[in-house]
Amino acid sequence: MIPLRLLLQFVHAVLASVLLFACIVDSACCADDGFQSLFNGKDLTGWEGPDGAWTVAEGAIKCTGRKDGGRNWLIWRGGDVEDFELRLKVRFTSGNSGVQVRSEEKADFQVSGYQVEVASSDKMGLWHHSLSPEKYRSHLATAGQKGAISESGDKTAEQFGDPATVQSAFIDGEWNEMTIIARGTKLVQIVNGVVLAELVDLDAKYARRTGVLAFQDHGKGTVAEFKDILLKRRVSDAGTLIFEDSFEREMLGDRWQVPIKFFSIRNGRLLGQEDPARGHGAVTRAVVPFRNAVIEFAFRFTDGKSFNLVINDKACKSVHAGHICRVSFSPTRVRIADDKEGFMKNEVFAIRQDKARRAEVQQLLNGRDVIIPNKLAAGQWHRATVTIADDTMSVRVDGESIGSLTSSGIAHPTKTDFGFTVIGHEIEFDDVRLSNVNAAAAD
Repeated sequence: MIPLRLLLQFVHAVLASVLLFACIVDSACCADDGFQSLFNGKDLTGWEGPDGAWTVAEGAIKCTGRKDGGRNWLIWRGGDVEDFELRLKVRFTSGNSGVQVRSEEKADFQVSGYQVEVASSDKMGLWHHSLSPEKYRSHLATAGQKGAISESGDKTAEQFGDPATVQSAFIDGEWNEMTIIARGTKLVQIVNGVVLAELVDLDAKYARRTGVLAFQDHGKGTVAEFKDILLKRRVSDAGTLIFEDSFEREMLGDRWQVPIKFFSIRNGRLLGQEDPARGHGAVTRAVVPFRNAVIEFAFRFTDGKSFNLVINDKACKSVHAGHICRVSFSPTRVRIADDKEGFMKNEVFAIRQDKARRAEVQQLLNGRDVIIPNKLAAGQWHRATVTIADDTMSVRVDGESIGSLTSSGIAHPTKTDFGFTVIGHEIEFDDVRLSNVNAAAAD
């Protein structure tokens, strides 16, 4: 019989090995998910603020809230940030603080721009403009609101939730998980998994697309703490944003062509609806010339069957309708296709119309498309990223790699437009962006 003492030592050693392995795996996952840690948990390396106003205690950045001092900010010195997801933990005790994003640094650690309020729970859910240049910029969106600022500075707000209900997600005196997302003209704040407020800012005078990250100390006894600060930049530094649309308007306008109806805007989203009588899916296109690009968009299946993201060159006469390449999405699969050398090539397209020769089509399509099983829940929003880098097109959905296709037609040097073809009654789109990139930086 094994002595109990030796048995316990053995069990302890096994558990320690398991925990060590779990830590290694967890660290590897964190290192590979694209997030960068902005705080080492020990000191203010990488951050800068006025002497004596900020400190590190028990693994967290803490503002001292000197009663003899006014408002000041602790600024992250890692450079300006454009589109991103920021995750951190926040604990509020007293006073008034905030997380600053896409902001402008003034003299003496003063920062002007977008700020998410960090205060007592009944004041949470506020997007405002710190050091506000004009009164209308002081409250941009409040708890439970989807706020919108027009190019002329007019404000509107859609109340998507009861203010007290969403504010109750934040717990005073406890550590709370906060996520701030900036994508295009849209800013979102989430606390403990609950969306507190959203903002779309088109203001021609004051809207900002890039700027510093910082924490605010409002002085007068403010006590707020921040830790586990992680940043994920959403667009490669090599990319140049050349098109975006968040559909915060009533009419589609001339940004999108609609050669085959129906496309419209409903509740700040692009809505595609096929007319079955036409015998073809609803089609919309945005005229944006590019060669290599990252195309991002949100989508939601309601009762539509499928849709295509289609990239064209209207001057290319060797293919039907100028179709160069596409990605087809349905609730059960994703198809990536080289149209130029495959399905839409004039010779192949002609064979497809002859029922007697359709058996030849699959042979001609060998290596020109790939079909990947993938489940996409209906009624939920998903985020797609399609990257075109010379002869390779790759797809990610909700941050996960779905697959890629390498085929010569994808490398066609000119693309004149891109857009969506909707099959079925109704599919929604939002936050469409196209960034022009160098092939080497498009991975």
